[in-house]
Amino acid sequence: MNPNSKNPAAREAGRAPNSFCLAAERSEHTQASAKTQGNETVSDVRAALLRDFVFEALAPLESDAAAARLSLKNDDDAGARYHLKRIVECIKAAASTFRDLEALVGRGP
Repeated sequence: MNPNSKNPAAREAGRAPNSFCLAAERSEHTQASAKTQGNETVSDVRAALLRDFVFEALAPLESDAAAARLSLKNDDDAGARYHLKRIVECIKAAASTFRDLEALVGRGP
């Protein structure tokens, strides 16, 4: 999400430095995607990539929400602001990509 990140691994992966998801969740999601690979069209592959991006973009929400609540509980307004900004950026990225996915598969507003 931040191409200018100081964390090279995060920059290469194209996601926030502290983003993560449970290994089991990601493994299940990847296996489900792998099962459908075969005679796919370009739009099918693109849709799968868009779904993967939305999945990854939502990963840090739980930890950032908990950190924001903890910051607010401890009267740490700067910490709360930081985590709220991360939450908003994750939601924006996921929503924008999901709109692209809906347009691609023909299900949209």
